[in-house]
Amino acid sequence: VGNEPVDVNTVKLNQKIGIERDLISDWMIIEGGKLIGGYTIRAIREGIPANEQPAFDQSIGLYIDEGVDYFKINRDTPEGAILSLEEAYSNKDIDAAIDCKDFYEEARNMLGGINIELDEEIIEKTADILKLSFIKSIEEHGFPDFTQIKNAFPERQKVSETNWIITEICWYPDNGKSFQQLNTYKSSNGWKVLGPVSTKPGDGDQQKD
Repeated sequence: VGNEPVDVNTVKLNQKIGIERDLISDWMIIEGGKLIGGYTIRAIREGIPANEQPAFDQSIGLYIDEGVDYFKINRDTPEGAILSLEEAYSNKDIDAAIDCKDFYEEARNMLGGINIELDEEIIEKTADILKLSFIKSIEEHGFPDFTQIKNAFPERQKVSETNWIITEICWYPDNGKSFQQLNTYKSSNGWKVLGPVSTKPGDGDQQKD
């Protein structure tokens, strides 16, 4: 509690108040007048006609966009795995980047959409090809640089307990914006990033790989 309570006797100044994590249904941070998190507010806003949304933003005194998120850069979550891969890119660390991927699962996922009988040999050969292609692309085109990029993960789509599709939006220093959906997989070593599902740039958006 950062302010002296007025007409409230159940808490005191400087008292720490907390609740169990399982009871948290939403969170929000106001940073420079910009809303971070606040998914309940966003849901309310989405139900308002587009031409009335600026007035809604002004009425609550906040700038609301897709929402820059904060996830720990680790493989405890699908989003954290994506951030880990992007950090490896920015650090130009090919080994760390490969460690964030699961080429076997990516091959199995990709081949699952083809009407052929799968066996271990086909999956493993495809995984090897995907890995070599990944390395070759970096060697030829260099590492993507995510150091100046802000991103948000506005949507999760559950395919199975171990497979989630994560929507990522990136904002670039040149005001470009990209949209991508990434397959992620929960392995025994944490979440891994598979290949992109699709891209859906909006009108006027700048698509970047």
